Amino acid sequence: MKVITNYESVEQSIQSHQPILLYFSSNTCGVCQILRQKVSDMVKNQFPDMVPLEVKVSETPEIAAKHMVFSAPTILVLFDGREVIRENRNVSLPQFESAVARIYSLWKNASEEG
Repeated sequence: MKVITNYESVEQSIQSHQPILLYFSSNTCGVCQILRQKVSDMVKNQFPDMVPLEVKVSETPEIAAKHMVFSAPTILVLFDGREVIRENRNVSLPQFESAVARIYSLWKNASEEG
């Protein structure tokens, strides 16, 4: 998962029209570190066209503020530049994976047809 250090990098990723996963974490959050690896593996194995990006809220609070993120961990999933999924704190990975899979398959089918 690539760590983002400025908002311009987020904007460039959004402009690429690829699905994006923004993972907001904190250096002092143990859950963030454990969940990060699980989410990263899930994206790599299940959603290869998705771009996983990590935002460390203590280092870049302006990015968190622009996305109205107030707690860590928070996961945002964007398709075509629009936020479609937001999970924070107590994330159920099976439910999260299922929700992403539904939208991802629709996006994948539409991009292959177009």
